[in-house]
Amino acid sequence: MPGIGGALPPLQGFLASSIDPARRSAVAQNELGLAVDVVRDYNASGSAQSTTGSISAGSNVLTLASAIDFKNGQGISIANAGPMPTISAPTAATATAEGTTGSTTIGYAVAALDGKGGVTASFAFSVTNANATLSSTNYVALSVTAVTNAAGYAWYRTSTNGTSPTTTGFIGVTSGTSLNDTGLAVITPPIGVPASAPSSALGDLLVTSITAGAGTTILTLAASASTTVTGAAVNHNDTAAIQAAFAASLRVHVPQGIYNMSGTVTPQLGTFLECESGAIFDGTNAPGDAFQLVSGNWNSRLRFGKIQNYLFGAAIHALPGASVADVWFDHLKANKDGLLIESSSAGNSLDDNWSGIWITSSTYAAIHIKATNSSDAIQGHIFRINLLDINLHSILFDAPSGITPSWNTNVFHIPVVDGGNIASSTGISTTNSNGVQGCTFNCEGFFGGFKGYYVNLNGSNNNQFKLALNTAVTATTFIVVGVGNKILSPNFIETPAINTTPIAMATASGSQASFNGGALLNCFRAHLSITVGALSAGATADFYAYHAFTQGYGSLVRAFPRWNVPLIILTAEDESIIAGTDGNTSANQIHIRVYAVAAVPAGTYNIDLEVE
Repeated sequence: MPGIGGALPPLQGFLASSIDPARRSAVAQNELGLAVDVVRDYNASGSAQSTTGSISAGSNVLTLASAIDFKNGQGISIANAGPMPTISAPTAATATAEGTTGSTTIGYAVAALDGKGGVTASFAFSVTNANATLSSTNYVALSVTAVTNAAGYAWYRTSTNGTSPTTTGFIGVTSGTSLNDTGLAVITPPIGVPASAPSSALGDLLVTSITAGAGTTILTLAASASTTVTGAAVNHNDTAAIQAAFAASLRVHVPQGIYNMSGTVTPQLGTFLECESGAIFDGTNAPGDAFQLVSGNWNSRLRFGKIQNYLFGAAIHALPGASVADVWFDHLKANKDGLLIESSSAGNSLDDNWSGIWITSSTYAAIHIKATNSSDAIQGHIFRINLLDINLHSILFDAPSGITPSWNTNVFHIPVVDGGNIASSTGISTTNSNGVQGCTFNCEGFFGGFKGYYVNLNGSNNNQFKLALNTAVTATTFIVVGVGNKILSPNFIETPAINTTPIAMATASGSQASFNGGALLNCFRAHLSITVGALSAGATADFYAYHAFTQGYGSLVRAFPRWNVPLIILTAEDESIIAGTDGNTSANQIHIRVYAVAAVPAGTYNIDLEVE
């Protein structure tokens, strides 16, 4: 069997030969539990050791600065020794001072990345009216005109003229075309990306294997270099070894270690994966996703370790039609998407369990649910994860404009969602007001730290929100428009009512969220907000909301405009009892009619509701 007397191919030996070949993989590996080990059986290194080296174009002989723990047959990568990138360099970029401006000139540069380790020449640009001290409120917004087929961009601060911070060099990589310099620290760039703005293009990563010389400083490689490099970063590369293990076996074991990756790995349907704690997949030079789950019913368990630095793809990407998987992970860090779950005409995505400790620092979305057609279904998924330091979206429902997929019955048990106060971070949202139906969002530890929307769901019905909000939200940062929604967030309710914590209302009967989910309130007042168009003197407008003060017992509700609100409340009365999705009483619907005593400009106005 593998590992006895050397690294034998999977399932060789007496036991494997006694099983019918057609049943060997499923029976021997799953039921009998014969897992292959990526290190023992497929020569993966799991090693973070690195060195530098030199190689000439057309040569397969690599000279190392030091002989590290390479073994013959293992994968290896040499930065910038592959072909030159075929994408163009950027030709236009802008820097715009935001917040309080000043008179300081700051120089910048941006280079395009091809996603294969190659870097173009950089384009230089500057701002002349920056604040002398950059911060989250007084910053420089950087933007580059998109380069065709670029996977991302490397950004540099090249001069400061006394601005704080005063450091120059590499300040970040993005998969999109913009970056805000809020006083960003100069950091170590990914492998193959130079520390200073490049004046000429640098080659792709050369990924190959070692045929001879392991243990010495002279290695013979299976492939020759395309570009001459001197003192280039040299690392282990375990992509081919790990893919070979998944291709050969339905039961795969990954020991503790750091596995440098440069491509996407695709397990087979029905794979049982077990990663030890401390198993890290690092995709610094990977052009796309780390792992893709193919279409079909998985009926399996995938237990990942940590997946990090896939700047141009998802840590785990469930392709259209991938369903019934049980996925667990330790940490998804600094990937474009943490989880990307997709459906299309190729298939729906149903009934997966996604569990993990953390998704952090995603540059696009921590949880990205993406559909293509109205007939698509992504439903029945259960998520149990903490989300932290989100650069853009925490939970994103993504579909083209006008598309209404079936995003039903997904349950998000997420104790902590913390946007980290990053400039563009948002909570729960859709891309094009595509309705979300019948989902549950439970976040009872912490929900906040967003600079953008907390919740932005239009046309969404029968959802439940139990969110431990970190701050009072407004009608412009917490938007839920639809029928039968329940908001159980305690921060919406105040005892006594002294702070502004409004709930958005609507202009059509039965079309807006309830609050407190039908539970009896422990207070006598709650704040709401109404958004009106311009009203002429004497005009009226009608608004509706659900309330749960009375649970259907008919107590009177009174409404009071806040100070300086140019409106009179004509009526504020219960109209009907709204049934919750669980069959129990959810809330009473209250009808509020307002009267403009004078011309009222368009805007949002706060009102108090009070139980008599």
